[in-house]
Amino acid sequence: AGDLSLSTSSGEIVMAQKNDKNIVVTFNWTTGTNNGTGASISYVLQIDKKGNNFANQHVFDMGKAVYTKTFSVADLNKSLLEEYGFVSQVSSNLEARVIATINTSPVIQQTSSVITIKVTPYEPVITTFYLIGNSSPNGCDASKAIDLTPDSDNPKTFVFSGTLVTGSYKFITTLGQFFPSS
Repeated sequence: AGDLSLSTSSGEIVMAQKNDKNIVVTFNWTTGTNNGTGASISYVLQIDKKGNNFANQHVFDMGKAVYTKTFSVADLNKSLLEEYGFVSQVSSNLEARVIATINTSPVIQQTSSVITIKVTPYEPVITTFYLIGNSSPNGCDASKAIDLTPDSDNPKTFVFSGTLVTGSYKFITTLGQFFPSS
């Protein structure tokens, strides 16, 4: 095998919540070389904000004989917003590299060239939605609100199946709290 190299399925990614379950990017790397020693090679994928010099990297220990890592839209978006501090609807850059460890004595490491990916995260809509009110089976007690089920095809849609009586109702986003509400 030749030099260790890393590639991605896409160099620019604009994400949307409706695609949360889809694979948004795949990282692929070559085997590198054990220099004819017959020693096993294990791999680590490192990802960080561009310009961080991998100081706050996320490390994915891939083990042996694994040459790919995929990320779903939801997982990558969450990391971008919460762990990297990216801003929704603003393009930013990530850097990635792979380190191969050849298990010889002494241990030898090879590092791929760094690749850059432009990513644009989105601001996720709420993930919980509850029903309260004198028309709902559990009444107006916010701590006993009925949990609505997120639609599997559209994260912006929630479903209630049951009987409502004449009266008023309200939707809340946090169990036990009246605000925020609609």
